[in-house]
Amino acid sequence: LTDYIQHKFAPEEEGALEFYEALDEQLGRLKDLGCLLGITADHGMNAKCHKDGTPRVIYLEDALHEQFGDGSKVICPITDPYVVHHGALGSYVTVHLDESGKATEIAKWVWDLNGVTEVFKKAEAAESLELPADRIGDLVVMSAADTVLGRSPEHHDLSQLDRPLRSHGGRFETQVPFIFSGPLTDEYATKAAGDPRNFDVFDYLCNGIE
Repeated sequence: LTDYIQHKFAPEEEGALEFYEALDEQLGRLKDLGCLLGITADHGMNAKCHKDGTPRVIYLEDALHEQFGDGSKVICPITDPYVVHHGALGSYVTVHLDESGKATEIAKWVWDLNGVTEVFKKAEAAESLELPADRIGDLVVMSAADTVLGRSPEHHDLSQLDRPLRSHGGRFETQVPFIFSGPLTDEYATKAAGDPRNFDVFDYLCNGIE
């Protein structure tokens, strides 16, 4: 399923409630046919805006160029050009530096930006976030629950947003539903009290339903 609805509507807004009512109806039909259901998501979603509804954005590439010169490039993994709901803005970016020896200095500076919550150098990000080191930059940066990270205003078209910006990608969007259509066995109920990952849904569904 697309996450268009979650980008456009907060959980209790009419558009979201209509969507989940329709989804619940279809899941009910599958259950009535005898299917065992495991329901999860790839990520959560948060409003990324000021109190007045305007987007709360850190244009990190612009900020880095202003502070350190043109020696860095910010890559936003949420790059699909859906200008009507997220403008290619999320709460995670990776930063490639022309001079990797400056990574520590630049990381310390980025840490102090209002709205930044985590900064990792490449090796730290690979270990802590389980990322492939050969596919990320010299730094990985994540932002607060109400903040997104971008390159510069010209790289992100926000002119067609007709609702407050909602997006994902950071630490605060890692909690997702973990729902099953039947009770778990005692063993898997105990496991579920820990910290299951969304990909564990297959194990639980195949082996953990009574």
